[in-house]
Amino acid sequence: MKHKLTLVGLVCVLALPAAADHLGIVEILPAQPREGDSVTLRVGSVTICFEPTSVTRVGNHFVLDFPGCPATGISAVDVSLGPLPPGIYTYEIQVVGEPLLAPDNPGSFAVLSTATVPTLTPASLAALAFLVAVAGAWMMARQT
Repeated sequence: MKHKLTLVGLVCVLALPAAADHLGIVEILPAQPREGDSVTLRVGSVTICFEPTSVTRVGNHFVLDFPGCPATGISAVDVSLGPLPPGIYTYEIQVVGEPLLAPDNPGSFAVLSTATVPTLTPASLAALAFLVAVAGAWMMARQT
């Protein structure tokens, strides 16, 4: 039993560097983009140290493909997606054709609209309520 545990531990230790090759993080900047904001994806990994070789957009889906580089420590690359209209967008990040292992890859983000919803002031609401009450009283008096 002891040899099986040692073998399992050895396999896990040897597999860790291979799994860490594409381990990374993805951050959306600004955190909650609004219409007109320039959206940026900050991608950090031990194997990302250059700009992506391609950024492909099909509809609301982005695919970023990065070249690999020697593991020299975690570095981050900012990729500007530009100003986007309101909507839900998805992204997928690849390093040399393999998916980046990150909790938020593939991921998505929403660009919110800056349009405001028209509302009434409290005084306008009170005036409207008064008018509805007067109209209701007039209709009730008219029926009798």
